[in-house]
Amino acid sequence: MAEAFRSFASILTERDAPLPAEPESEPAPPPAQTAAADERVLELLDGFVADLARLRARAAERLEEAIDAMVADVARRVLARELDAAPAAIESLVEQALMDFEQGARVKVCVSAHDATRFAERADVEIDPALGPGDFALEVDDGRYDAALQTRLDALLASHRAAL
Repeated sequence: MAEAFRSFASILTERDAPLPAEPESEPAPPPAQTAAADERVLELLDGFVADLARLRARAAERLEEAIDAMVADVARRVLARELDAAPAAIESLVEQALMDFEQGARVKVCVSAHDATRFAERADVEIDPALGPGDFALEVDDGRYDAALQTRLDALLASHRAAL
């Protein structure tokens, strides 16, 4: 049993003993060949680092796109719910948009069938089946002012992104 335990001194003596000679192997390659191999390894590492940088940039872009999409979806849902909870809001939005045009300009208001009853007293209102709840458009002599909920939201998000 005593043989199973070695003394600290014997361990030190073994460690300080010269190592057995290694069997002869192939001779070392010439320095020029080693330098070329080292250069190739460095080129591969540089390529790898560049690829990692591109992957990281693409991952950051995808994350930003996902965050934008999520924010847009949440905002769309909140705005739609708000317009359902406060139906008078669309009337206010239409009135605000009409103030942007000259008093004498001929303007036709286009709203969804969902919102048409809110504008029953107005003669300049037309139902546009392409519009959804909360959407509206103003048709004037020189074009159409699109104020669909998605258009307004896109403008708001673009403004927010530009501010960042």
